[in-house]
Amino acid sequence: MDLMQWLWNRHGIPGRRRAIILTSEDELIMPQRFPYIKNTSFNFSFIVNEQDRQPSGGRPERYQGHGDEVMISSLVAMKLQLKADVLVGNCCSNFHKVLFDFAIEGCGANRNGSTYCVNEMYDQPQFLICCAWYKDPQCDQVRARFDKARRGYVKLERRKVRLEKLNKTLF
Repeated sequence: MDLMQWLWNRHGIPGRRRAIILTSEDELIMPQRFPYIKNTSFNFSFIVNEQDRQPSGGRPERYQGHGDEVMISSLVAMKLQLKADVLVGNCCSNFHKVLFDFAIEGCGANRNGSTYCVNEMYDQPQFLICCAWYKDPQCDQVRARFDKARRGYVKLERRKVRLEKLNKTLF
């Protein structure tokens, strides 16, 4: 959700509704919105397809007689995403590549071509997600450096808290 705030700060249109169009083929992603919905300081609403079939990775052999529903769900997801001013996706995904091609060529609301591939956000490593099914050495290196730096920061913060507690008990 920090990524959405960063994008809004970069592309936000005054007076425009602050909404996240959330689609995913992964059934674990969709429920992650619920804590944010309850958080009054979170300034975005969610637009979702509650009937999404979530096909789990585009593998038709897993559809088990639900192929038509999966196809309709995929088209609804594409239509929803094409209504976005800014598109964010995992460009390891063929679905996202097609979606971004449509948007860049002028289909949908995204007329300025603002698209972000989370697997290519090298300049914003806190949002970088490397592809699981093929290796990108640059992505792996940038993400590893960021994770190492973050672990170091967390250790420093823990030491600082321990020192503050120690100072309080001593003085």
